[in-house]
Amino acid sequence: MFKKALERDLKAIFKVKKIVFQRIENALEQNILYVEISSAKTTVRRGAEFATVRGRIGIAGPLAGNPFGFFHKKLEDAPNALEKRFHFGKTEWQSENLPGWEIKTQTIDFMYFYANEYYPVKGFITGIKWIFNYIKGAIKQ
Repeated sequence: MFKKALERDLKAIFKVKKIVFQRIENALEQNILYVEISSAKTTVRRGAEFATVRGRIGIAGPLAGNPFGFFHKKLEDAPNALEKRFHFGKTEWQSENLPGWEIKTQTIDFMYFYANEYYPVKGFITGIKWIFNYIKGAIKQ
């Protein structure tokens, strides 16, 4: 439930076209954001869902395209409304995938705070009744 919102927010902040939920060590593509979720604590109460998600994001690519400090530079340009939902670590880590190659990986830890409305369908029969009434209403029009 929080994954779609996390993906949307990360794309808006870091201006990447694609996000993959896997470890950066298993990176097969360049210049996409890899998200590794280490823990997620979710709570639902009074029609609202809340989650605190911890993890690490990383990007793999040529050093020229992703210089050291890539994440911090993108965070400076991020809208405040998006940045409030995150807490990013102060240290950005950079490493070589294979020694001597031009491909480098950069990672940074993050914490994401998610809140949204939550109204699940109350039981199977109630869901079927809702679908039936929706279809019935559409046919009348």
